[in-house]
Parts: sequence; structure tokens; C-alpha cells
Amino acid sequence: MTVESPCASSSTSMSEETPLLANENGAVANDGEPKWTSAQLKQMYKRSAILPALYIGAFLCSIDGTIVASTLNRVGADLNESDNVAWVATAYLLTNCAFQPLYGKLSDVFGRKQMLLFASFFFGLGNLMCGYAADFNWLIAGRAITGVGGGGLAAMSSIIVSDIVTIEERGIFQGYANINFGLGAMLGAPVGGLIADHLGWRYMFSLQVPFVLLSSFLVFRYVNIKPKKQVVSNVSTLERIDLFGSISIVCFLTLLLLVINMQDDTRSLSSDPTLQIMSVASAIFLAIFLYVEMKIAPEPIMTKAVFGHLRPTLLTTSVFFTTITQFSVIYYTPVFLQVVFLESAAQAGVRLIPLSIGVSSGSVIAGHILKKNTTQRYPRVFLTGLTIVGLSCCVLSRLINSSTPHEFTALAATLAHHGVSLELVLAVNLAFQGLAQGFILVSTLIGLCCQTGAADSASSIGVIYLFRSLGSVLGVNGVAHILQSRLRAELPDILADPELQLKVRKNVEFINHLAPAIQIEIRNVYKHALSFVFSSCSFITFIAFTMGFVVYLHSRSERQ
Repeated sequence: MTVESPCASSSTSMSEETPLLANENGAVANDGEPKWTSAQLKQMYKRSAILPALYIGAFLCSIDGTIVASTLNRVGADLNESDNVAWVATAYLLTNCAFQPLYGKLSDVFGRKQMLLFASFFFGLGNLMCGYAADFNWLIAGRAITGVGGGGLAAMSSIIVSDIVTIEERGIFQGYANINFGLGAMLGAPVGGLIADHLGWRYMFSLQVPFVLLSSFLVFRYVNIKPKKQVVSNVSTLERIDLFGSISIVCFLTLLLLVINMQDDTRSLSSDPTLQIMSVASAIFLAIFLYVEMKIAPEPIMTKAVFGHLRPTLLTTSVFFTTITQFSVIYYTPVFLQVVFLESAAQAGVRLIPLSIGVSSGSVIAGHILKKNTTQRYPRVFLTGLTIVGLSCCVLSRLINSSTPHEFTALAATLAHHGVSLELVLAVNLAFQGLAQGFILVSTLIGLCCQTGAADSASSIGVIYLFRSLGSVLGVNGVAHILQSRLRAELPDILADPELQLKVRKNVEFINHLAPAIQIEIRNVYKHALSFVFSSCSFITFIAFTMGFVVYLHSRSERQ
């Protein structure tokens, strides 16, 4: 199929690369319903078989993260490694982020099915290793291998969906994918807890393997998507692999993430020689990567269709900033609820349900909005989402400053006078935050696909997932440094003992063991620090909004 325009509708001829379309403009039967050709019916059947294969893998990737997060303490206690248990999550995150950008370009070279099976193999192997890990080191190795596959399951499912549907349908199917992913994220914690309580934590990993095998069988049987750029010989295939670019970006991202994750109260970048050396090495690998991509690689990982033009570059960069905000809200709203509202971790988790529902709903709504006039509408949908996110973070910051069981603030009094609780306002605010994030997730992906075209869609999607991963890292770890710096500045005025200060900063539940009067003061310190965090998120969103507005202006001038 010849692609005339990245966002053009497909022709009526069918091939293995033809998007699986409804026959909207085809012949009409006597009853007024569109007539389907045998080729179109065959393609519709193939799509109905392909999507479950993709969604099972993405669901496993989603549920895996929250299953592990909910039972980390039990795993650490069982292996006598409670002080190092964070590396279970970090090992997965490192390899997931480092290998994610490779899948897009490699799937152009080797094929979609091959790379998806590659991801499934490593995801299943890693979980099997974790289930039978003899010690903590084997568990860490298993999680690292799982991360190699996990990054591919998420990215490849999105890439293949882009291959089998039109750009007009892409947003709707992204909405369905987000519902699937959100469902896995919500089920992970309770399912993980039940399995750990009744069977043991090892079964959390090993029970995923049969589902990986099922997904792999469906992929092997039904996913036969040809890359847009065809391979002419084995020699040309090897030459197309950006080996030096792949090695350098993996080294750069691994070192960068290690530097971010290894900083704590005892070591920082400004004082630790090891971290400084790693930072310099990371910068060197980044320089090598950029040189290889611009001067040497025949088919670079970071396709020039993304970073060679203004609008794709701005869209991709804005994804990084919006993901920082998204993960800051996800991780630090529960901290606020536990410290200020005195809720348990389980109760705080339930409070995030409106956020998850909002993301799923926003994704589907955005998909339907972008079904028509896609190129004209995606900048507006993107800006709408950013506006709501920025306002939501401002409201969240204001709520935190007005929310405490120990103070009767003016905002709380006004809301109470009108019969509205702060809890209800928080729930509605989180729902709108999720709705806006759904708008952003869909509009950025659709916008980038429109700008880069079908031939570079796989590489472009891989780049988007990379920037989301980097944004999630900084949204958790980077914002944690902001929070901790504020706490370090204010806690000495309340607690003279440095050891007590450290315990309060490391474990919010420790606050409950202090004297009531001290508790109130410490909770107020946390309240002010968290309010500053969400105010910072508003500023970060404004940066993304500025980029989105430039995209909107360029799109508008192009139409004129």
C-alpha cells in the first residue's frame, strides 16, 4: 500500500499492511448496511485475533508492576534484605527504560512478531527466575531480565496497533489499551496481596508464566505484520542495525538512572566521587550516541523524522514533562493522604481510583474526538489536557494547604458551609486530572504518528515510550529530592535529633509514634512541602503547555 500522507485514509485495496478499516465508503446493501468484501471480513477476523494477543501481554506488564510494589516489604523480610529491597523495583526500571527505545527500530529490521516474541521470552524468563530465586541476587537478576521484556511488551503492542488501524481509529484503540493497562494496574495490588498471603510471594512471579505462554502462542499464530521498510538481504539487515547507537544509549540510560536512584542521605552527586564519575561517563555515552545517530548510523534509533523537525521534537519533549507531573500526582497524593488525612496505605490507594477511571475515560473520549479532522484537532486536545492538568495541580496544592485534621482553614470552612467535603473535592480533582492525562496520552501519540508518517511510526512510538519512562523516573525520584530538600530545611526547627529527622523523612508511619503536639507540627511541615511539590508540577506543566502552543501555532499556519 502506498502511503500518500501520514494521516490519509487507506485505499480500498487490501494487503497484509493495510489498516483494518470499516467499509465506511463502500457499497451499500438493500437494507442500508455497508457491504463487506471477503478480504475485509478476513482482515477484521485477523484484527480480532491480534488484539487479544497484544492486550494480554500489555496487561501482564501493567499488573506486574503493582503486584511487586504492593509486596516489596514481604519479599525483603523473607530474604533478609529489607534495606536493599528497593533494588527489586530499580532493576526492572533500569532495563525497562534502557532497552525500550531499541524495540521500534529493531522491529523495522527483524519484524513485529519476532521482536514481540523476543520481549515475551525475556518477560517470562525473568518472572520464572524470580519465582525460583535462591537468593536476593538472583531475584534482582530476574527483575532486570523481566524489565528487558516488559519494555518491549508495552511498546510493541502500541506499534502493532498502529500498523493494523488507520490514524483516525488509532486514538480509540489507544483508549482501549489504556483501559486494559489501567485495569491491570488497579488489580495488581489486591491480587498480589492475596497471592502473597495464601500461596507465597514467589507465586506472584511464577503464575504469570502460563499467561505469557498463552500470549506468545497467540502472537506466533496471528501476528504477521510486515515492517514498512523491507529487508533485501541478510547483509543489508545486519547493516541496518544501529549497533553502536544501541550500545551507547543503553549505557547512557543505565548510568543516568543509577545516578538518580543511588542518591540518598549518605551520598549525593555533589560529594560522592563514584556518582560523579558515573555522571561524566553517562554524558560521554550520550555524546557518542548523538554523534552516531547524526553522522554514522544508516537507520538511527532516534529517527530524524522525530528530532529533525520542530513539531515532533516539541511533542516528544512535552511528553517527558507531562509524565513527570503524572507520576508525581500518582506517587505523592497517597503520601499527602497518609500524613495529613491520617489514612492507611490501602485507603490512600482507593482514593486514586477516580484518577484511573479518568485516564481510561479521557483516552476513549480523545480517541473519538480525533476520529475526524485528526491533524487539526490533536493540538487542541493536547492543549486542553495540559490546561486541565495545570489547573488540577494548582487546586491540589491549594487543597493540601487547606487540609488538615488539626486546623480549621478558610477554604475548609467555606466548603463545609456549602455541604461539600474536602474529600469530595479531591476525588473530583483527581478524576479531572486523569481525564486530562488521557487526553494527553492519546493526542501526543496520534500527533507524532501524523508528523512522522507510517514508515517511521515504530521508531517514533519507541521514542515516546522512552521519554515516558524517563519522565516517570524523574516524576518519582526527582520530585522526591524536591520533597526531601524542603523537609530537611524545616524539620530541624521541630526535631533537634538528626536521627529522628531521618526516621520521619524515611517512614511517614513513624510520625504516629511521636508526641501529639510534635505530630501536628511535623504534619504541617509535610503539608507545606507537598504543596510546594504540586505547585512545581503546575510550573512543569506550563513548560509543556508552551511547547504544545507552539505546535498548535505551526499546525494552524500550515493549514492557512
